[in-house]
Amino acid sequence: MPPTPDIDFARIRPHGQPASRANAFEELASLLIRDDAVQWPEGTRFHKFGNPDGGREGRGVLPSGEVWAWQAKYLTSFDSGAAGQVKRSFLRTLTTEPELRRYFVTMPIDLPAGDTDRSKSAFTLWGEEVVRWEAAAAEQGRTVTVEFVGAHDLITALTSDHNAGRVRYWFDASVLTRKQQQERIDDVAAKLGRRYSPQLHVDVDAVQVVDGAGRTTAYIARWQQLLADLRSARRWSWRAPDGDEDAFHDALLRCAASLNEVDALLERIIAQIRTFDAVDLSTAQVDAALSALDDLNTLLRNRSRTDDGFYVGEAGSLYGHVRDAIAALRMARQLCMSPATAAASRGELLLTGRAGVGKTHLLCDVAKKRIAAELPTVMILGQDFDVRNLLMQLPELAELPGSVDELLALLSAAAEASGQKALLIIDAINESEQPDRWQAALQAMMSKASRYPAVSLVISCRTEFVDAVVGNHGLPAAEHFGFEESTETAVRRFAAEYGLDVPTFPVFNPEFANPLFLRLTCEALTTLGTGRFTLGSAGLTTVCGAFIEAANVRLSAAGRCDFDSRTDLVDVAIKQLATIEGGRVPRVVANDICSTLLPNRSWSKSLLKGMLDEGILVEVGTDHLSFGYQRLGDVARARTIAEKTPTAVAEWMQSLGTGLWTERGVLGALAVLMPEQHGVELMDCADLTKPVPYDLIDAFLESISLREPTAASARTEEFVRVLLNADRHRNEMWGQLVRVACVPDHPLNAQWLHEHLTSLDLPTRDTSWSLSLIGALDPEEHSPIRTLIEWAWPTDQNALIRTNSDTAELALLLLGWCTSTNDRRVRDSATKALVALGEREVDAFASALLPLMSVDDPYVVERVAAAACGIALRHESRAAQLAGLLHV
Repeated sequence: MPPTPDIDFARIRPHGQPASRANAFEELASLLIRDDAVQWPEGTRFHKFGNPDGGREGRGVLPSGEVWAWQAKYLTSFDSGAAGQVKRSFLRTLTTEPELRRYFVTMPIDLPAGDTDRSKSAFTLWGEEVVRWEAAAAEQGRTVTVEFVGAHDLITALTSDHNAGRVRYWFDASVLTRKQQQERIDDVAAKLGRRYSPQLHVDVDAVQVVDGAGRTTAYIARWQQLLADLRSARRWSWRAPDGDEDAFHDALLRCAASLNEVDALLERIIAQIRTFDAVDLSTAQVDAALSALDDLNTLLRNRSRTDDGFYVGEAGSLYGHVRDAIAALRMARQLCMSPATAAASRGELLLTGRAGVGKTHLLCDVAKKRIAAELPTVMILGQDFDVRNLLMQLPELAELPGSVDELLALLSAAAEASGQKALLIIDAINESEQPDRWQAALQAMMSKASRYPAVSLVISCRTEFVDAVVGNHGLPAAEHFGFEESTETAVRRFAAEYGLDVPTFPVFNPEFANPLFLRLTCEALTTLGTGRFTLGSAGLTTVCGAFIEAANVRLSAAGRCDFDSRTDLVDVAIKQLATIEGGRVPRVVANDICSTLLPNRSWSKSLLKGMLDEGILVEVGTDHLSFGYQRLGDVARARTIAEKTPTAVAEWMQSLGTGLWTERGVLGALAVLMPEQHGVELMDCADLTKPVPYDLIDAFLESISLREPTAASARTEEFVRVLLNADRHRNEMWGQLVRVACVPDHPLNAQWLHEHLTSLDLPTRDTSWSLSLIGALDPEEHSPIRTLIEWAWPTDQNALIRTNSDTAELALLLLGWCTSTNDRRVRDSATKALVALGEREVDAFASALLPLMSVDDPYVVERVAAAACGIALRHESRAAQLAGLLHV
């Protein structure tokens, strides 16, 4: 941006809004004093605060320890009254800052010279006052220099290229106001249609990662809680057990020193997060403290534990303190290593997730809430990018003038003014036209954004496309798993919204963790007159087919498009639109298709408008349309391909060559459709004499929980066994099997899993299945094992639901196998879940108990027997039956 000489402080507005010029000037002047108008030594730490005498004050603490301070006042002249205000502030600072060496006063004026016989000029008056103020410091034996920073100095700083955003932000009230941000995000939400539904919002853990990128108060609170927990563990002095002081002396000193260092580290991190500086991600001090605590814990165990395993007296108190401190430090280490903290430090985040998990909904909800809280935020949809230069389109799509650098500078200035990080969100870049161009564009974008530490860049991309669209990016990344950690809450919320009965079977069934499937299912059930969910795994094609049928019923009504619903016009239109490659359909082509199918309709009753209103289609750019749910479009396109023979499908895949990745969504749908329609796995359409492309393996893995249960064949089982023996895919294969384990009559449910696991010898099982369970309950993990345990053993007893005995038996069988891991948290929680579910379904527990007791794993037998004892204590009438099964 070229220099802007026409800067008039009388036009300044705070945050782009017509309000107090004084507050605006004092805030901007403080920023310029800190960044441009004064040369501060490297490493200076800044603080700014209000002035009780009016204005804004601040100070910089230099690495040497000396202090330079400033005051900013919106005074349009310097006279005796102004001098009195400055004097009071200076003398107060002189008293409160014993290391004060330089003091700056800034106003939106310059000091005119030219004394007359009747009056002194502002320049002369200033000089006289400075002599008095510096003399007051000298009387205290101190040397303090007082300096004036006027309009000329501030304007010179503002006309530097890097301050272009500040000029635009503070002096152009029409740019980036809260109202305009609100209007833009409302436009985005309207464009998303049913993809954003605030009334159905369910909080998920992925929000915490975005909070990290934005360094929000919620993210800061996580660190504050850790510091509070650590200090709580130290609120009483740690004393050695009575009579054993010498043995514990050194260990206690080491712990105290290490914990002091961690305390200081956490304080430093919290202070860094409150600024725009990088965050200290080192865990060395935390690791050292954990080591010291572990040594102290070992000492306690070896010297102070009684024969029956208890700690008493001071040993008991010390053990409790150590345990609490270890818990706080482990959480601190996890947060230090988390994607949220990496995003907070780097100012970058890549949010990934499978189709339909709700990435767009989450980011839109975050953006709306941030804007409501007056945190600068701009969100742009990937679907709106066309074939032109991607970066050049950013300001245009944000509806802001200028270049990318000006957009970032403007956001940076807004962030400085609010004191909070700004977010630039680009959602679903894989939906852009020619999305592979983002690899190069993102590198340039990251380079530009790195020059604006007050701005964080948040990108989202569908998981299947990350390698091809984003490439080897090095961005802090987090995956959004849909409702997986809040499935029951989501189902209850959706059921209530759509007037459906809450399901009486486990809500961890795979389709209900996906917001898209849940929405489509609810809409279809409501329109088709079914008031409840059906038991089992509703496959991808069933859900999409029901949604299309329901949309067809709604649009056929006389008040809508008015046609015979038996003609299935919506399905026919979708099939024709799906034959157009590239994912985008020219609007004129879509209109021709719809008008041919349903001619002689006004726009209000046209089929095209109806499909837009239903969210089946959405507008992208100015003259193109695409499917509103990308997964729905993938299925529609896959249906047209799956109508061919398996040989023709194989030829189609071969024709893609190295561009196979561009059809990842369609391949995922084909992996479901081919076994359902042809009894053939999609991987069988590849040349199995060569390495199978990862795209096909990934599609197969995902299809396990998306296909109809009847489409899992012996050939499916063959591939499952192969992937369970592949290091790269084993854990994901286990996860998919867990997702279908509780579906009755599914060929790969928990009964199959039990038979497979019992066929393995103990060492093989431990290095495969049991190893995959380690860390399943870690805070940052979103495994289906956690979903299973939390369903069977909910922390909120009000969340208990009626269970189905067949499903409960499968769940209990799976929970029994979860006790085979050496991860104590998983084993203990699975045991408690066995008791919690088993006492509600005693017959189902009894059915699962017999096969589990014959497992050749002492971990499993011990825990299942313990669960049986627990249930027997609660159901004395069944104690004899359970004892018989235990051979007691």
